[in-house]
Amino acid sequence: MLTPAFLTVIIIGLFILANAIRILREYERGIIFRLGRLIGAKGPGLILLIPVVDRMVKVSLRVVTMDVPSQDVITKDNVTVKVNAVIYFRVIDASKAIVAVEDFLYATSMIAQTTLRSVLGGGGQKRGFTPGDAKSHCQTGRGRKRKKIQSYSRRRGITGFS
Repeated sequence: MLTPAFLTVIIIGLFILANAIRILREYERGIIFRLGRLIGAKGPGLILLIPVVDRMVKVSLRVVTMDVPSQDVITKDNVTVKVNAVIYFRVIDASKAIVAVEDFLYATSMIAQTTLRSVLGGGGQKRGFTPGDAKSHCQTGRGRKRKKIQSYSRRRGITGFS
């Protein structure tokens, strides 16, 4: 017969086994940390972890679309123009995205906002905009903005799209 002690051992064993198995989808990678040290990226498929010792962080490799909050630009005629933007990016190196930055989604959003302000403020404060110039300035600044964001994000395992 099964004793209560034997049943307890079986239940604990099943619980540990259930916590050791992870399944990752095709578009996900798991970053494995063993006792705080980076082991590497695993996946997709079945991942076996050592319970209590290993920790896994999931990272999606799909394209992320993020809205950049609108920025106000004052034209030469003292008219306020709101400019908004959308960024598209995806993780290309999951290990760098997790280890190099605390929150890569938030960091990418902040660098996009900062770059948008920088590009808009660069021409707006020196010579001012007319309402028609604001759009053309954004068009010419788009290449500079893209280069700044991509140079920052590539070092962190992320790539942007235009």
